[in-house]
Amino acid sequence: MKSPFRAHNPVRVLDGVQLHTRMDTLINLLDKHHRANINKDENLFSFLTNGRFDELPKDIQDIVLAANRELIKDGRPNMARIRALFSAGYDITPGEVDSFGWLSGMIHTRTGIIVFG
Repeated sequence: MKSPFRAHNPVRVLDGVQLHTRMDTLINLLDKHHRANINKDENLFSFLTNGRFDELPKDIQDIVLAANRELIKDGRPNMARIRALFSAGYDITPGEVDSFGWLSGMIHTRTGIIVFG
């Protein structure tokens, strides 16, 4: 599967955190998803990753790939990037956690929750 991410050259600073192209991509994907879903009748939904990945809508696939790559590594959340997303209007919380750390995370958007990990 082709990745929507480019090499990570610093492009801007948000809440004191230097963001990279891939992190900007995650924020842009979330903003685009929000704009596409803000006026729908059902405004709360959750996309779980326990099914087939290719069954998810394409925009959610891109968000999940970006979140997996940018927000959790070896069970450890990247708190600087999570704070940057919070500054952009997206709250990130742990989903499932065990003794090794985060197994999944949840992106709380204004239109619902997207589960990744």
